[in-house]
Amino acid sequence: MKIDELLQNKYWMPSNLNFNDMLFEEISEHTLKDSPFLDSRAVGKTGRTIKIPISHLLEKRHAISPQGYLNHIFHISHVGSTFVARLFDTFFEVDVFREPTIFKGIAFLCREAQDGVTPFSAEELSVLYDLICRLLMRGKKNAIVKHSSQNLIIPDFAETTESEPKPVLFIYTSLINFLCHGLSSSGAQWDAMNGADARIKFFNQVSTLDTVALVTLSKIQLIALIWVVEMIKILNRFDERRGDELFNFDKVLETQDRISIVDSLSKTFHLPISISNSTDIKSANVWETNSKGLSLGGFEKRKQNIEKTAVEQNDLISEGIEWVHSLCNRNVMFRSLSQYIE
Repeated sequence: MKIDELLQNKYWMPSNLNFNDMLFEEISEHTLKDSPFLDSRAVGKTGRTIKIPISHLLEKRHAISPQGYLNHIFHISHVGSTFVARLFDTFFEVDVFREPTIFKGIAFLCREAQDGVTPFSAEELSVLYDLICRLLMRGKKNAIVKHSSQNLIIPDFAETTESEPKPVLFIYTSLINFLCHGLSSSGAQWDAMNGADARIKFFNQVSTLDTVALVTLSKIQLIALIWVVEMIKILNRFDERRGDELFNFDKVLETQDRISIVDSLSKTFHLPISISNSTDIKSANVWETNSKGLSLGGFEKRKQNIEKTAVEQNDLISEGIEWVHSLCNRNVMFRSLSQYIE
């Protein structure tokens, strides 16, 4: 296949990159709809791959003609972002890319740039980011990228590559709900331990007074550290002038009805709702599945676990909240977090 043909074919999805090449994987028309994530769990891949030098792709960047526009969803970990992405996928005419691995490659290059070991300058990384966005907009629909939480370290390249920056949706939850969910989720606890090194490094870089060390942190502090670090990154990215929205997942799902939630998502990205019958929106299966779309339960199951943990682990949760309050009081860089604790 010639490079020009590949660049016009939306079923060749960029999936990985290194200092020299970008890897494309061929997907099917079912991949985006049926895949919880676009990593090894993606379905509908044909197994065919093509590797193309990045230099060749950059030369052809302006030959890629986007059909629509691209919006981004960023979020803290373990907060229901995949469920929100499924709502967009269900109720709107839009291609939804759930955590495409190619952006993890950009995040990697950004980390390497900080250490001075990448061949790309800041400007070149910005152009590479623009190339990837163009590749994801090759279909006839508008597109949404739901990022991995680790992509919060990617600079706000959209401000430098688009003439009219699009609103960004940021999904979070209160510290209290995050701790309750974290204590009831084995996945969150695994993440708290295995991702602690990067979070501790970031914390110690931005803190104005306190520093932390892995050996001194308790279980509840490790879980709280996820929230502290990722909320700092979200609040630093948030731009009200651009029309960005902070979406408090647990509060919105608990206090708003299904029609209002879909209407709110429509206004965030200025997307028309594709389902006109309100009864069909209320009864859609997406509401009853969990965030990965794998089983029954949905938000109600998450809510029940949070409420149960709040009672059973009250002392431990109070300890975590008090720790974060002390960080906010003692460190200037963390004070903006105070209003999101409860």
